[in-house]
This record gives sequence, structure tokens and C-alpha cells, in this order.
Amino acid sequence: MPLPVFEDHEASDEALARRHEEGSQEPAPRHDVEERLREEFKAGFDEGRRHAERTIRDEYQKKHAEMQAVADALLDSIARQYKEFQAAAERHVVRLAVAVAERIVKRTIALDHEVVLRQIHEAMKRVVGVDRIRIRINPQDEEFVRAHRAELLTSADAVRELTLEADETIERGSCVLESDAGNVDASITTQLERIEAALFNDQETR
Repeated sequence: MPLPVFEDHEASDEALARRHEEGSQEPAPRHDVEERLREEFKAGFDEGRRHAERTIRDEYQKKHAEMQAVADALLDSIARQYKEFQAAAERHVVRLAVAVAERIVKRTIALDHEVVLRQIHEAMKRVVGVDRIRIRINPQDEEFVRAHRAELLTSADAVRELTLEADETIERGSCVLESDAGNVDASITTQLERIEAALFNDQETR
């Protein structure tokens, strides 16, 4: 006699429940998948764009800073060269002006014999408390100056002895005064050099 078969109702119920659960897990609709793909693509695209914008901005700022540094250096160089050129031009102008003045003075000296007398008078004012003076002058001025020797003596109360000496190294219209108190160079060239030096010094201090 066959044995009766007892069914495991509990196991059967679990199997049925499992099959029901598997049957209920249906794939997501297609449009939901596409929407998620679009969102993920947009998020990635936005992140990539922000990264690219940051990279471009940083590179632009770096290049701009480099270009600005180059431009500043160039402007500094131009300004420095301009100042150097301006200083050189001013020195050239001064030298040219002095050269023109020297030519004018020499032409005036050739026409006016009184120039050498005025030079001697000015030089004698710079020598105080001496009784002997020697004046060296150009040979072309000697005759004229000797003719006014008495006038020169009376212009300096303390001077008792005044010696005139012709010297070819002294340019016309000029004189060099020698005394125990020192010498006075009243040559035209020396005075023009002093004027030129003063003008150059004035340019440097501006």
C-alpha cells in the first residue's frame, strides 16, 4: 500500500511568492532611461564646460599678466631712452649755444677793443690787498692796453706796480692777472666753459 504524499504547503507558498515577485519586476520604461541619460549627459557637459572656462580664464589671466609685464618693461625702456635722448639733446643744444656765443664774442672782440679793458677791470676787482700786479694779454691787445695803463692803475687804489706782458697763448680780448694773492683767469674761453658747466649742472639737478 503506497504511502500518502504530504505536500509542503509552506515551501509552495514561498515559491509562488518568489515567482510573483520576479514577474512584477518589469524593466523601466524606455523614456525614463533616456531622461536619465540626458540628465547625466547634461551634468557632465556642464562640468566639462565649467572646467574649460576655468582653464581658459586662468590661461588668459596668465597670458595677460605676462603681456602686461612685457608692456611695462617696454614702457620703462622707452621712458629711460627718451630721458637719455633728451639729456643728450640738451647737452648738444648747450654746446651749440656756447659755440655760437663764442663766435659772437670773438667777432665782437675784433671790432671792440674796449672788451679787453673791461676784462682787466673785472679781474682786478677780484684781487684785493695787493700792490703789484702782472697782466698777461694777447700781443694784438698790448698797444691798446698800454695806452690805458694809467687808467687801470687809478682804478685800483692799492696797486702801485702794474706790469703788462704780451703772451701769444692768451686769446684776444682775454687776460690772465697774476699777483701775490693768486691768479685770475679772465680768458673768454674759461668764462664760456664756466657758463657751459653751470648749464650742464642745472640740467642734471632738474
